Amino acid sequence: MPVQACCTALVVALLLRSRMLHPLWSSLHAYLLLSAIALLAWRTVDLIRGQVNLRAYQQPRAHWPQLGAVALRVAVWLLMAVAVDVAMPEEYFRRQAESPIKSWSAVGVLVLTALLPRRRRWEPSDVLFVVLLAAIGLDVNRALNERAGDALDVKPPFASPSYVLNGGGGLLVNEHARYPGWTGATDLFPLTRGGRLCAGEGLSAFSCFGAAVLAPVSGRIVRVMRERPDMPLGELDQEVPTGNSLNIQTADGRYLFLAYLKQSTILVREGDRVTAGQEIARCGNSGAAGMPHLLLQAQDRPAPFEEGQHANVSSLRFVDALRVRADALRKGPVFVRRNDIIRPLAVDDLH
Repeated sequence: MPVQACCTALVVALLLRSRMLHPLWSSLHAYLLLSAIALLAWRTVDLIRGQVNLRAYQQPRAHWPQLGAVALRVAVWLLMAVAVDVAMPEEYFRRQAESPIKSWSAVGVLVLTALLPRRRRWEPSDVLFVVLLAAIGLDVNRALNERAGDALDVKPPFASPSYVLNGGGGLLVNEHARYPGWTGATDLFPLTRGGRLCAGEGLSAFSCFGAAVLAPVSGRIVRVMRERPDMPLGELDQEVPTGNSLNIQTADGRYLFLAYLKQSTILVREGDRVTAGQEIARCGNSGAAGMPHLLLQAQDRPAPFEEGQHANVSSLRFVDALRVRADALRKGPVFVRRNDIIRPLAVDDLH
């Protein structure tokens, strides 16, 4: 197998492995940057040696396999850039060197290198690019299209706008999707008045730390954990990863799970009935939250994982809410994914 095919096979294997270890968007971003550097150097050497073959553009009918390979690569590069653009979180959640601009710049370089074909025929590496195109296309489709059939309608759990870090269908926009029993979890971060996650350093700088949590649904409280300590920033409670939590059983028999609540702030007990919009707790940093936020998940049993069985999860559909996505506003019912802002509808929003 040619060197290029071996390299492509290795990269595909590493990307597939990264799905279970790292954020998928981060792996794609790194792949685009490294590929741009490698292929730019490769094509520069080809130009110097006079090995670039442009006859395909002069006689397209006679060189359609070669042009097909070019089109395949261009499609893969562009789709990867779209995937990164959709899934890359806000600056607070990524390294300084990571940005959508760098991904799109890398894709521009890769498209130019693809348009300078060297080969006259299909090679094994083309088959691997077909695999990449299908896999990434499936990820993008899952990220952009939410299951609606079994969705649970919920109201925003905070009175202020909240940023969605993990949410939606598929691993591209929801890191929870790689863990059985957690595939429907949504992470919400209430924002400051200035639209930021925090206004300083430490737990108290986060507007969500201590923010009132409102019941997203009406129902009966079935499980409560209230005495786990709030962890310092970046530290995780390995003993009870979900920290302080509670479960609300809805009228249709499903359960809405809320986790990472603040220690000793849960205002309800098992057996209590709550109404949507009622204050039930305060947001905290207990469990394996890493930083203050609230986790929500709709499931068919009280615990996401219990006695060797994973819960079947449902999508969350926000009602009485306004979703902000890429500066576009939409009233509920709406689904959310990474980088959306969700907030309760104010009286003025109803007109």
